[in-house]
Amino acid sequence: MRDAMRRELQGVDLTKTEVTLPQELAAAIETMRSDMADNLGKTDLATGWTPAYSLSHAEALQTADFITYSVLTTVARRPDTTWSGTENWPFEPEVGNTPTTNTFIWNLGKLLFHLPDVRRGRAAGSGSAIRGSRTFSSADSGRSASFWGSWSGAA
Repeated sequence: MRDAMRRELQGVDLTKTEVTLPQELAAAIETMRSDMADNLGKTDLATGWTPAYSLSHAEALQTADFITYSVLTTVARRPDTTWSGTENWPFEPEVGNTPTTNTFIWNLGKLLFHLPDVRRGRAAGSGSAIRGSRTFSSADSGRSASFWGSWSGAA
C-alpha cells in the first residue's frame, strides 16, 4: 500500500494546467484540505497555536490549497525524471525523496560561498554594522522583544 501511495504522489504531473488525480488520492487531499482550513481557525494551547484571525474561511481554504500544492511540488516527479520539482528536497524517504547529485553540488557551492564569512567569525548575511541587541516595546501587550527575537515582559 505504501508503495502504491508513493507511486501515485510521484506520478502527479504538475506541469499541466489541469491535473487529474486518482480518486483515492483526490479524496485524501480534499479531506486534508478541509481539515487544514479548519485548523487554521482553531486554537491549540497545547502546541501554542493561535488562529489566523485575518483569514476568512474562504481564504483559509485558499491557504490550504497553496500549502497542498507546495507539498505536492516536493513529491511529484518532473516529467521524464526521477526527481521532484524541488530536487527531492526535503529529504523524506517515506515518499521516496533522496538527495540528488544537484542537491549535493548546490550545498557544496553554498558552503564554499559562505566559508569566508565563517572564517571571519560572522554569520552569513549579518553585517558588521549591527552591534549588540536592541529592544522594541509594544504598548498594547506590555511585552518587549529584543532584536534577536527573545520575548520578555509583564507577567
